[in-house]
Amino acid sequence: MYKILKEKHPSKWQALGSPGLIWNNSPYKILAILKFISSGEYLKLHSKELDHKVAVVKKIRFVFSLIFAMYIILFFITFGKYL
Repeated sequence: MYKILKEKHPSKWQALGSPGLIWNNSPYKILAILKFISSGEYLKLHSKELDHKVAVVKKIRFVFSLIFAMYIILFFITFGKYL
């Protein structure tokens, strides 16, 4: 996703703080990317390739959210009687 933004939409990539997958990332840039994805702002760029990548990122984020919720539930089931 970052590569598509950098190569095909450089002005938007710079507006988001020139984020990278590992390097040049900060909490501010991560929040800017999440806002870009959540608000649907990426749709204004009219890029099928970017739309596909964002859809994949949204699915991965959903799966990780479910896994995290399961861990929280299992934690309270397992250790709830000790809290």
